[in-house]
Amino acid sequence: MAAQPPGPNRTALRERAIRQLLPMARRVARRFRDLGEDLDDLVQVAALGLVKAVDGYDHTRGYAFLSYALPTVVGELKRHIRDRTTTMRLPRPVQEASGQVFQAVEELEQQLAGCSPTPGQIAEHTGLETHRVMSTLRAIRECRPRALDAPAPDGEGAPLVSLVGSEDRRLERVVDTVTLASAVRQPTDRERRVVYLRFYREWTQQQIADDIGVSQMQVSRILTRCFAQLRGALTETDPTPAPDNERKAAARPSAGPAVIRRPARRNLDDLGLGAGGAGGRLRGRTWPCSSRPLR
Repeated sequence: MAAQPPGPNRTALRERAIRQLLPMARRVARRFRDLGEDLDDLVQVAALGLVKAVDGYDHTRGYAFLSYALPTVVGELKRHIRDRTTTMRLPRPVQEASGQVFQAVEELEQQLAGCSPTPGQIAEHTGLETHRVMSTLRAIRECRPRALDAPAPDGEGAPLVSLVGSEDRRLERVVDTVTLASAVRQPTDRERRVVYLRFYREWTQQQIADDIGVSQMQVSRILTRCFAQLRGALTETDPTPAPDNERKAAARPSAGPAVIRRPARRNLDDLGLGAGGAGGRLRGRTWPCSSRPLR
């Protein structure tokens, strides 16, 4: 067709050749339907290869059209399978080797009356090393998508979906738990126990308070202080240390919440300066203070 001059005759001849050879392209496409690609897409790719073959054929070179069209259609399908049907993008050397392996398998199956060739036979036919042929076949097999209802590779008949694990919340917390365990460097045994009971045993604050003999409020304060220290350890910052008097108060067990007693405020009557103590006559009185009187 490439040697034909442009014009109506060339267009009509081109369309007639494509229509007559479309069944051949469909038959070639069916040979690739077991490689994970939809058959309709393969037929479209084969038709595209047929169009390229019709446009590029030159009868003046002396070979039959089918001997040129078949390799063109097969090559177009192999490129499509190699580049479009894998879930992962294979390296270019593996893609090139896969094309050679595909062609060798097709030719050897014809020579062996439909039997599948061995990796050694493929290596001898292509000139590749045996280990490279095996790695190429393994890459093609692993990158090929499979249905979830397909049988598992172990051959026991169970579908692949039965091997899919469910979400495990405890497994997701493993990393956080291990990191927390390495960061726990508390100064007292009681603080370490509070952290252990709260995060590893998942006790409530009231349960922890009953266990160590303090109030729930004190447990909350201990946890708050531990949070600051652990946060500093996990973020590589220095936490603000707690005052010594608060640490001592938290370390001393008590039966109830701590009560801070303020000194009693003394009134004027206690000092003898009230209205009763002074006979109600405070105005104008003077009291010595150092060397100066106060009025």
